[in-house]
Amino acid sequence: MKHPTLHLLTCACALATMAPTAAAASFPLTFPARGTSLDAGEYFATNGHGDSYVGKGGSSWALDISVRRHDVGGWTRYADGATAPYTLAEEVGYGTPLYAAADGVVVACWRELPDSPDPTVNTCDGGCPAGHTIGGNHLSIRTADGDHVVFYGHLAEGTIPPDLCPIVDADGLIDDMSITCKAGLNGFRASTRLDAFLAPDELPVVHKGDYIGDLGHSGNSWSPHLHLQVNPFELDDEGNPCQGDSVAIDFVESWYQPLDDAHDAIPYDWSAFDEAPLPVTPETGYFLIWPDPLGARKQDLELGAGDSIDVETDVQGGVVAYRNSGGNLRLTSFSIGTGTGFPDDTGDLVAQATRTEGAVQALDLVKLPVNERDYALVIRGSNGNLKVIPYRADYASGAITRMPGSREDGPVSLLAASPSPTHSGVVVAVRDDDGKLKVIDYVAAAGTLAITRPGSSAGANKEIVDVAIATVDGNFQGVVTAEVGTFAGSVTLRSFEVTAGGDVIARDTALATSMIGDVEIAAVDGLLFPGMAAVAVAMRDNAGKLRLQTWAVANNGALSLLDDAAAGTTGALDVVAVGGRDFATGVRSSGGDLLTISWATDWAGDDLRRAGTAEAGAITQVDLASFHGTPAVTSQARYKHLLAGVRTEGGDLKVLSQGANYAPWH
Repeated sequence: MKHPTLHLLTCACALATMAPTAAAASFPLTFPARGTSLDAGEYFATNGHGDSYVGKGGSSWALDISVRRHDVGGWTRYADGATAPYTLAEEVGYGTPLYAAADGVVVACWRELPDSPDPTVNTCDGGCPAGHTIGGNHLSIRTADGDHVVFYGHLAEGTIPPDLCPIVDADGLIDDMSITCKAGLNGFRASTRLDAFLAPDELPVVHKGDYIGDLGHSGNSWSPHLHLQVNPFELDDEGNPCQGDSVAIDFVESWYQPLDDAHDAIPYDWSAFDEAPLPVTPETGYFLIWPDPLGARKQDLELGAGDSIDVETDVQGGVVAYRNSGGNLRLTSFSIGTGTGFPDDTGDLVAQATRTEGAVQALDLVKLPVNERDYALVIRGSNGNLKVIPYRADYASGAITRMPGSREDGPVSLLAASPSPTHSGVVVAVRDDDGKLKVIDYVAAAGTLAITRPGSSAGANKEIVDVAIATVDGNFQGVVTAEVGTFAGSVTLRSFEVTAGGDVIARDTALATSMIGDVEIAAVDGLLFPGMAAVAVAMRDNAGKLRLQTWAVANNGALSLLDDAAAGTTGALDVVAVGGRDFATGVRSSGGDLLTISWATDWAGDDLRRAGTAEAGAITQVDLASFHGTPAVTSQARYKHLLAGVRTEGGDLKVLSQGANYAPWH
C-alpha cells in the first residue's frame, strides 16, 4: 500500500515552552542519532515543532523529529508492505537508538510511561490521563556550561538507562509543577526532579554520544518521534531548577536537504549544518536530516586489481600509490570535483594521470610542503632495501614526474612514513635488519626535491612486529611512533624530536596497552591549547576489538594518556585526524564491510566518544586521508571530504570519497 503526503503530519504536542525573545541565543548540538541507526533509504525528518516553529508565526524553537522513507507514492512513516490499521512495529522510526547531543547532567526525567500501542493515536488527546505527562518518557539534561537544559521527549517505555533516570516512585508520576519560578521562567514537574533525593554531585553525568534511550510514542505524541528543545537554565534563590524561553538549535557535524515528495533524497543536494538553525519557513515544509559528520558517498576512483594502497591529498585532489596485480608500483593522480561552475562541490574523484614503476614489497606516500603537489614515496624495493623517491604531479594535468635525487639505504622489513616537522622532508620509522625500531629523517631539497640524510637516526633496542608514525608540529616538533612488540603484542609509544638539521633524538616512552595485533596512529595540533598536540592511536587487540586512545604530547615530548575508548570487532584499520578535535577510524567490520567511525574529544582531549558511523562495501584493506580543498575555500564545509583507499573483497583497489562536516572546534 502506498502512503500519501498526509502521513508526514506529526506531533503538535504542547510542551511548556514560551515565546522566544528576539535576543535569545542559539545553542550548538550534534544530532541525537547516528546514520547507522537507520536502514538504507530511511532519513530523519522535521518541519519544526508542529505549526509553532519560529519563522512560522508560532511560539517554540523546538523540533519534532521522526523517521521517513520514500515509497512510490511519496514519503511515508511506515515499513514496506504495511497496511492499516498500523502497529508500532510498522513505524520505521519507532525504537531508533538515540544519543546525547551535548555533555551535561540529568536534572529531571521519567522512563516507565507506556507507549501508545497505536502509532496513529495520541494517549494524551484531550488531556493526559493520571500518571502521564505531555513529555512522556524524557530526559532534561543540564549542559556542561550550566546555562542551558536539553529536553529529549516521548522516548520509548523502559529504554532510558536506569542509571540516567534513577527515579523510583511507587505513587507514579505526578504531573504538577514543583515551584512557581519568577516571571518568564518555568519550573520542573515535582515527581521528575532528581534534586529531590540526589546531591548536585550525584546527578547522573551524560557525555555527548552516550546512549539515552529509543525513539518512542509516549506522552502527548501524535506519532512516534523525538521532541528536542533547548532552554536557558538557572537555579532560583532556593536552588530550585528553572527554565526560560526555548532557543534556536544550531546543529553541527550533520547534513540536511528539503524533503520533496516527488522524489527520493538527492545524493548531491545535502547541505552541511554550519552552526545555524534549520531554515524552516512556512514555504519550506519538511527537511530530511543525515546525522553523521560523513555525508553522501561520491563517485569512486577505480584502480584495478592490486594491494598496498596509500592515499595522500593536495590542493587539487591527491595521489594514490599502490601495487598492481603484477607487484609493480603504480601512482595515479586525481582531482576532486567535476562541476563546471564555481564553487564546485560535487566531490567526485576523477583520475588525471598514472605512472608505473618497478616491483616493490611495501610503500608509504607522503605529501611534501615544498610545492602544492610534491610527494616523497618511501618503499621497500624488490631487493629489500629502504628507498625514498621524490615525485611531482603537475598542478593542472596531474602528470607525475619522478624527480632525480632518490636515496637508498640498507635492508628493512617494515616501514611507515610521515612529513618532517621542521623542514621539507619525510621521517621514516622502520624495522631494520636486526628486527628493531629505527627512526630516520630525510630532507627534500627546495626545487629539485633531491633526498638527503644529513642527521643522525634514533631508535629502540627492542624487536617489533608492526609500527606506525605521526608528525607532531606544535611547541614540540617531532614524531610519535607506535610499535607492536614481540612480547605479548604490547604497544609502545615513543616521541622523537626532529631538529632542523635532520637529527632524530629520542625523548619519551610510554606503554599504551598489551595484547594487541595491529596499530595505526594520527596526530592533531592545538588539541589542548595552541601549540599543544595530541595523538590518537588505533589498535586491534587479540580478540579482534578496536581500541582508540588519545595521548597528549608535551612541549618536551613527554607522553600522557588522555582517554581510552573501544568499539566492535575489526580487521584492517586506519586512523586520521579530521577537523579541530576529531578523529576518524576506518575499520573492517566483523561482517567484512568498511566502517568509518567518527570520534570526538572535548576541549581537554580527555573525553573521547563516538560521533558517527558510515558503512560501505566489503574490503580487506583501508587507508584514510582527509581533503580540505584550495586555500580560498578551506572554510567552506562542502569542500571537505574524507577519502578511503580500499582493497575490495574481490581484490580490486578503489578510492572512496564522502563529504565531511567535522566542526573545527567543539
